[in-house]
Amino acid sequence: MGFNQIQVKNRVESGCSNFSPFRLHLFEIAEEMETPDLKTSLFTLSSVIPRSKHDKIKSICDVFIQLERSGDLSPLNVDVLYKLLKMMDRGDLITKKIRDYTVAVVGVGGVGSVAAEMLTRCGIGKLLLFDYDKVELANMNRLFYQPNQAGREK
Repeated sequence: MGFNQIQVKNRVESGCSNFSPFRLHLFEIAEEMETPDLKTSLFTLSSVIPRSKHDKIKSICDVFIQLERSGDLSPLNVDVLYKLLKMMDRGDLITKKIRDYTVAVVGVGGVGSVAAEMLTRCGIGKLLLFDYDKVELANMNRLFYQPNQAGREK
C-alpha cells in the first residue's frame, strides 16, 4: 500500500498526521487482509457498495473509504465492519485489534449508554464510563434503571 505501518503509527501518536486512531485501526486491519478477502468483501457488501463502484475498488482500504463515504462506517458505527469480518471468518482481526483499545464515554445518558453498549458488543477491550449526573424519574425511559433507584449517582 505504500505506507510503513510503524511510521504511520508514530506520526499519529506524535500528532503529525491526519489519521485518526479509528483510521489507523482500519489501516492495520487492511494490512492483514489479502486479495481474496477483497473479492469476498465486495460480494458481501454488494447491498452497501453499488456494483458501479466495484471497478474503482482496488484494495481493502478502498472498501473502507467507500463505507465511510456512504456513512455506513464510522467510529460510532462499526457494525458493517464487524459483520464483514465475521462473515469472512476473519474474527481474529477483531479480537486482535479491537480488544487492544480503551474507550472513554463521557455522559452515560440516552446516547452514551447506547454507545457504551455498542462498543461492548464490538469487543472493545476496556471501557471507561464517566457521568456525574444523578438518575431522575424524568429520564427513566432511556436509562437502564428502575424507579426505586432515582436519585442515585449514575
